[in-house]
Amino acid sequence: MRLIKIYISIVLLFVGVGNAIAQDSINQTDAQGRKQGYWEKKGENGKPVYQGYFKDDKPTGEWKRFRKNGVINAKLNYSDSSDTVAAILYNNIGQKIAEGFYLNQQKTGTWNYFEDNIRISEENYVDGKKHGRYRNFFKTGELAIETLFIEGKENGVYKAYNPNGTLYFECLIKNGQRSGYCRIYYPTGTLETEGYYEKGIREKYWQYYKENGAPDYIIQYKGGLVANTAVRDSVEQARMTELEKNAKGIADPEKFMQDPFQYMEIMKQQQQR
Repeated sequence: MRLIKIYISIVLLFVGVGNAIAQDSINQTDAQGRKQGYWEKKGENGKPVYQGYFKDDKPTGEWKRFRKNGVINAKLNYSDSSDTVAAILYNNIGQKIAEGFYLNQQKTGTWNYFEDNIRISEENYVDGKKHGRYRNFFKTGELAIETLFIEGKENGVYKAYNPNGTLYFECLIKNGQRSGYCRIYYPTGTLETEGYYEKGIREKYWQYYKENGAPDYIIQYKGGLVANTAVRDSVEQARMTELEKNAKGIADPEKFMQDPFQYMEIMKQQQQR
C-alpha cells in the first residue's frame, strides 16, 4: 500500500511539473526582451481574446482573434517570407464572411465576401483603397454586377445581368457618379431605353423602345427635369389606360433606375402572376 501511495505521489508530482512547465512556456520573452513562442490572452470572462506565435518579436504562423463571447472573429496567417498577411474574417456565429490579404494593416489584392458560406462578391484593393474590378454574384453563382474602381472611386462601365447571363443594364460611371451613356434591356435582350447622364443627373434625350425593337417615344431632360412635358404626360396617360386594362401592370423604367434589382424582382413577380 505504501508503494502505491509513493507511486501516485510521484505521478502527481510529474503531472504538476508538466503543467508548470507548460504554463511557464506561454507569453515568454527572450534575453533581449523579444516575444518568443506561443502567446495568448483571455478576457475577464475567461474567454480567449487572441492566440498565436511570435518569432523574434514578430507574429508568425496562424493567429486567431475572438469575440467577447469566445466565437472566432478572424484567422491571420503571417509568413516569414512575405509582408502580406492572409486573413479570414467571421461573423458573430462563426461563419466565414470575408477572405483576403492585408499589407501594413491595409487591405490589398483580391478580397472575396461570403454569405451563408456562398461567395457573393469580389473586389480588389491597393493601399487599402478599392482599385480594379468589382463583381457581385447571385447566390446561385451567376454574375450579377461588374464594375471598376480606381483609387477608391467607381470609374468605368457598370453592368448588371439577369440570372441567365443576359445583360439588362449598363451605364458609364465617372468619379462615383453616372456620367455618360445609359442603356436598359428587356429580358429578351432587346434594347428598352437609352439615355445620358451628366454628374448623376439625366440630360439630353432618352429614347424608349418597344420590345420588338421599334422606337416608342423620347423624353428630353435638362438639369434632371423633363423638358418635353407634353410627351411625358401623354405617355403617362397611355400607361394609366393600359393599367386599367391589364391588372398585371407594367414595370416603369423611370422608377427602377436607382435600384435595378428591384426592377428585376417586379418583372419576376409579374411573370409569375
